Amino acid sequence: MQGHSTYKLQLVPNSKAPAAAAGATGYLWIDQSSFLPVQGSANGGSMGQGQVTARTLQLNIGVPASLFTFQVPAGAKVVQVQDLQPEHLSLSTASSAAGFTVLVPASVPDGAKLVDVFKTGHTIVLRYESSLGSFSIAEGAEAHSLPGTNGQPASVRGTTGTLFVRDSTHVLLTWKEKGLTFSISGVLSREQAHQVAESLHE
Repeated sequence: MQGHSTYKLQLVPNSKAPAAAAGATGYLWIDQSSFLPVQGSANGGSMGQGQVTARTLQLNIGVPASLFTFQVPAGAKVVQVQDLQPEHLSLSTASSAAGFTVLVPASVPDGAKLVDVFKTGHTIVLRYESSLGSFSIAEGAEAHSLPGTNGQPASVRGTTGTLFVRDSTHVLLTWKEKGLTFSISGVLSREQAHQVAESLHE
């Protein structure tokens, strides 16, 4: 194959492959000395077919180290990976870690229990679980990522927030209050989300 002595491997979908892959076949030619792929082809039936051929194979060609020197673009903000890792807290220490008073709900759906409190960036998250599923309350000094569409204005805690409804049991309610951004999301009805929001207190 292309002047190389190769191994020819046949690729076939296994029993766990998606239904769309049924009947698909593929071949891969591997150079016997370098074990690099020389050519690959696939036939997906109605999904289409294709082939890729490596015309030149070079090993250890002396790539200059400067190619791997990364320069931070002007104006870019550098974020350390360790700063993105959640810091698990107790409810009693959440406010001091956050630098603001963390609000907790006086009312949650029946059977819901607080199972985790953690800090990520400048946001504190309270995570609750029940037999129906889980939901979270996030509050912090930075904006939370939101779905792109289908938000509805919602009156909450004396201000106007935004309600996103995925289905009858999954919602996201978000608003701003005293310079902080709040969101309640997870397995909740819109009525339950509003009830939790209105019951938040110091």
